[in-house]
Amino acid sequence: MRVHVALGPRAGLTPDELDYFQGTKPLVQSFNDLDRLVLTYAEQLTTTGTAAEDLVQNLLRQLSARRMVELTGVVAIANATCRIENALRIEEDV
Repeated sequence: MRVHVALGPRAGLTPDELDYFQGTKPLVQSFNDLDRLVLTYAEQLTTTGTAAEDLVQNLLRQLSARRMVELTGVVAIANATCRIENALRIEEDV
């Protein structure tokens, strides 16, 4: 998480948005509707391995099938990377 906090401002994230990613604040209003859908999708995939059907349908109204596959792949790869780093006690270099 340290790397996300360090790099977040460079990517344009606000302090409130960074607090959300650290789990200290709820989903903030500065995220647009699509951002909130994507973040909810990523959270559901991360915690349960699946996503609610209504969430998937809402995303598909805004994303092409190709973009949905890309989003799912990015979430899956990020989860796999984090699990490997955690299992091996690898610390990110900031």
